[in-house]
Amino acid sequence: MLIATFRHGGDNPGRFRLQGVERGMAKRSDKSGPFMTSLAHHAADPFRLLIESVVDYAIVMLDPAGNVASWNPGAQRIYGYTPEAIVGQHVSRFSTLDDAASGLPAELMQRALSEGHLEHECQRVRQDGSEFTATITLSDLKDYFGNHAGFAEVTRDISEYRRAQDAVRAERDISNAMLNSLPGVYYMYDENGHFMRWNHRFELVTEYSADEIRQLHPLDLFDGPDKQLLAERIANVFRDGFDEVEANFLTKSGKRIPYYFNGIREVIEGKPCLLGMGIDMSNYKHTEQALRESALRLQQAQKMEAVGLLAGGVAHDFNNLLTVINGYSDLLMAQAPEGSSLRDGLYQIYRAGERARTLTRQLLTFGRKQILEPRVLNLNEVAGEVEKMLRRVIGENIVLSLSLANDIGAVWADPGQIELILLNLAVNARDAMPTGGSLIIETSSTVLDATYCDPVPDLKPGDYVLLAVSDNGCGIADDIKQRIFEPFFTTKPTGKGTGLGLATVHGIVKQSQGHVAVYSESGLGTTFKIYLPVVADASQPQQETIAETLPEGTETVLLVEDEEAVRMLAKQVLEGCGYQVLVAENGNQACALAAAWQGPLHIAVSDVVMPLLGGRELAEQLATLRPECKVLFLSGYADEAVLRHGVLQANYAFLQKPFTPSVLAQKVRAVLDQ
Repeated sequence: MLIATFRHGGDNPGRFRLQGVERGMAKRSDKSGPFMTSLAHHAADPFRLLIESVVDYAIVMLDPAGNVASWNPGAQRIYGYTPEAIVGQHVSRFSTLDDAASGLPAELMQRALSEGHLEHECQRVRQDGSEFTATITLSDLKDYFGNHAGFAEVTRDISEYRRAQDAVRAERDISNAMLNSLPGVYYMYDENGHFMRWNHRFELVTEYSADEIRQLHPLDLFDGPDKQLLAERIANVFRDGFDEVEANFLTKSGKRIPYYFNGIREVIEGKPCLLGMGIDMSNYKHTEQALRESALRLQQAQKMEAVGLLAGGVAHDFNNLLTVINGYSDLLMAQAPEGSSLRDGLYQIYRAGERARTLTRQLLTFGRKQILEPRVLNLNEVAGEVEKMLRRVIGENIVLSLSLANDIGAVWADPGQIELILLNLAVNARDAMPTGGSLIIETSSTVLDATYCDPVPDLKPGDYVLLAVSDNGCGIADDIKQRIFEPFFTTKPTGKGTGLGLATVHGIVKQSQGHVAVYSESGLGTTFKIYLPVVADASQPQQETIAETLPEGTETVLLVEDEEAVRMLAKQVLEGCGYQVLVAENGNQACALAAAWQGPLHIAVSDVVMPLLGGRELAEQLATLRPECKVLFLSGYADEAVLRHGVLQANYAFLQKPFTPSVLAQKVRAVLDQ
């Protein structure tokens, strides 16, 4: 015999509980038919008669899959379905489209299985499609052996109750239930500052109990300037009817939480009161700060990109000029007699060109457009090699010391660029210690974790080698520290600095997938910390050797260069080495020459970016016209054009401008001999 007990839920309308439905029930079957037959055929069972006599509640038995197995008159009255029309249908038929789509019926049944019993309020749908507000009690039914046999669902239509409740709530000032559901703190107090009402969140945030809040004045929850500000705004509310403010909530434990407060004046029980709400602004403030920092980083990145593009373009053109200046001065020095004034003059031109080349490399480096020539390095060896030069640069009144760890890993970097970093930092340290001081260069192994790397774009956690350069000079002021890596920014007098030193350091480190940080206090000195990733494979690739004399050859060279002066210099150098040189000003001319030339074509020496037809496109056409022809590309810097043309990715031979006659001759010979 099936035994069940219904108990009214007290102050919650429609709340009935089904208890003890487990005794005398037939064994569970995998099919709903036998199970529900055992439920429906207790004809002599007073429990069944009781269920069928209930018309205010829908009492529905569900099989384990959630299909309707029994249907009482109350269910027919509430939902509109006859037993013949609904038995065997899934309980989701009563759910709204949104609830059904979200899988709510299944979720409720799963909860009932785990909890044994649950109560839920939701919208239900009648047979005619109308919706009503219902309270549902869903209980897990067990058979005699304690196995899950189905569900009992009791539904009460509480639409009228909710409408009446809403009407009562509308007539009252504010419902406590509503107050506690608010996302912020709610408060109400009179003109004397006596709290009359507040929500539970108010107690949680302020950390005061209800009894303590009754003894507080609203201004007790603020201090400092905020207290005076709140006093003014509260007076405004009682005078003008409304005001709002942002201030820090002072909690019982002394925490200050940024909040937005508003208040309106209402007459409650015959006396003016302030009703208000406060919203926690902590997340907003954090987001606002993060957005502000992101905007500053973006602005700085855009500024660096713009200046880098400008500097890169200038350096590209300048490298063409330097190729001509240094190339011809090199050729003429080789012809001028030793000790002659002519040779000395040419040497001064050559030195000026080399200094200009260094400046151009700085421009390209901070714009991250310099083509690096990296190799596996031990930073201790680089620091040791550059030590003598640094001592000459910083002068005798500054003590230079090296503290180099023995266990550091190898890094992948351009040794010349690392030397340039040390030189620039040493010069800055020297200028920060005009009366003398101490300069320390240190190396060590370190590990950067995700906490350190996440705020730094493109920096990945892992093993790094730390190169630190410290001085005890005048330090860097906080307002200056934010700008030290900007190109052309300098605090040195006019003519004493270009503003490229630290920008160059920053560019080299970033181009080497590293990170540079600065720690400085005014009057206490400065430390630059440079982190370079450790390479997993420390094997050193074989380096090319450069001969002192210009190698010669008899092959045919197709020279393609749109800059006339560079073209004439390269032609002179290559012809002087014995090559037969075909000259073209652009890619179209080069293709025509390659097609018309009757003899073999051994190598094309071509600029990358040219009008009409670029170097990469020329190489692709030569692959068809002259498959035996090798290619050597020339360019001033590895800007987006070089990368976009696919020169570096395709592993073509490449020679960076400016180049000397000997470097050009050796590179051509090396490509031909590969």
